[in-house]
Amino acid sequence: MIIFVIFLSSIIIFTHVVLCIGILRARILEKVLKSMVLRVEDEAPTVSVVIPARDEEKNLPRLLKSLERQSYSDFELILIDDRSSDSTPSIMKDFGRKYPGKTKIVTLKENLGLENPKQFALGEGIKEATGDIILFTDADCMVPPRWVEYYRNCFKNKLTGLAFGTIYTGGWDSYLERYQIFDHLFRFYYNVACAGLNMATGVYGNNMAVRREALIEIGGYETLEYSPTEDAALLAAVRERSHYKINALTSPDITVITAPQKDWRSLVLQEVRWSKGAFFSSDIKTVFGYSTVMFYLISGTLSLFAGYFYPLLFLISLSAFVSMFSVAFCGALLSGMPLVKYRCFLPVYIIFSMFFYFYIDLLALSGVPIKWKGGKLKSKK
Repeated sequence: MIIFVIFLSSIIIFTHVVLCIGILRARILEKVLKSMVLRVEDEAPTVSVVIPARDEEKNLPRLLKSLERQSYSDFELILIDDRSSDSTPSIMKDFGRKYPGKTKIVTLKENLGLENPKQFALGEGIKEATGDIILFTDADCMVPPRWVEYYRNCFKNKLTGLAFGTIYTGGWDSYLERYQIFDHLFRFYYNVACAGLNMATGVYGNNMAVRREALIEIGGYETLEYSPTEDAALLAAVRERSHYKINALTSPDITVITAPQKDWRSLVLQEVRWSKGAFFSSDIKTVFGYSTVMFYLISGTLSLFAGYFYPLLFLISLSAFVSMFSVAFCGALLSGMPLVKYRCFLPVYIIFSMFFYFYIDLLALSGVPIKWKGGKLKSKK
C-alpha cells in the first residue's frame, strides 16, 4: 500500500509539473507568434465573425456594442437567428441596417441538427462567411476592443490553423459567480497546457478562430461528427486531419467575458454537458486527457474519506490539491486576477471543486441527459 500511495502521488505531481511546463511553453509560443507576424502587414487575412443566437434579446445588444468598439473594424459579421421567439431577430435587423455592408443575417426557420442544434446553426453561418479567418463567440459574451485585431495578427503566421483565447464569467457578487470565474479559468489553463505540449484536447467555442483553409483541409465543417461539444470536435479535426498548428492565447487583449449561470442547477447542467462531451468524445486523445485529470482528482477526493481509516492516503489528496493549485495559480497570474478577491481564495475553490467535479463526473457517467436551450442532446451518436 505504501508503494502504491507514493507511486500515485508522484505520478499526479509529475503530470502537473509537465502541464505547467505546457502553460509556460504556450505563453512563449504566443509571444514568439506575435513578434513574428506583426512584421508582415501586407499579408493580413480577411476576417468573418460568426455568432449564433436563440432568444438572446437581453445579451445580444451588449455583444454588438463590444463589436462596434473593435480597434480593427474591417470584418464581416454573420448573425444567425436560430428560431428565436423573442426580439432577437429585430435586434439583428436593426444592426444590419446600421452596418449594411458588413452584416449578414442567417434566419433558420427550422434546425435540422436535431442532435446538436447549435452545431447545425454554426455550420449554416460558416457557409455564408467569406473571410480567410472565421472567429466564433456567443451572444451572451462581450469581446475586448482588440479581439478581432489580435486574432487577425496571430493568423498572419501561415501555420496557425486554429487558435483559442481566455474566457471567464463576469460578476463577483456571490460565491456562485466567483466560483464560475475560477471554474472557467481553471479548465481553460488545462487546455492551454495541453496545447502548449502540442496535444490540444479542449477549447471554449465562444472564443475561438479557425483558418478557412484548415476547414477545407478537414473536408469542411459539415463533415464533423455529432458532438455535444462541437468546439472540441472542430479542434480535434484540425489537430488530426490537417497540417496546421493550434495555438492557445492568454493575452488580456483576447479575453472574452461570458454571462454566468444564474443558479447552481444551470451550472450543473452546463458542466455535465462539457464532461459528457469529453468522456464520450470520438477523439481518443480528448478522452484520455480528460479521464486522466479526472482520475487524479477523484483519487484525491476519495482519499480524503479513506484517509480516516488509513492516514497515509491523505498523501494522495495532498498531491492532488497541490497539483491543482499549481495550474490554478499559473492561470491566476497570467490572467491578472486580483490578489484579494481571487488568488487568496484559490484553496477554497480547489477544495470545493474536488467534490463538485466528483459529483459532475458521477452524473456525466450515468444516464443523466444533456440539456441545452431547453432541449436534450445525446452524449454520443
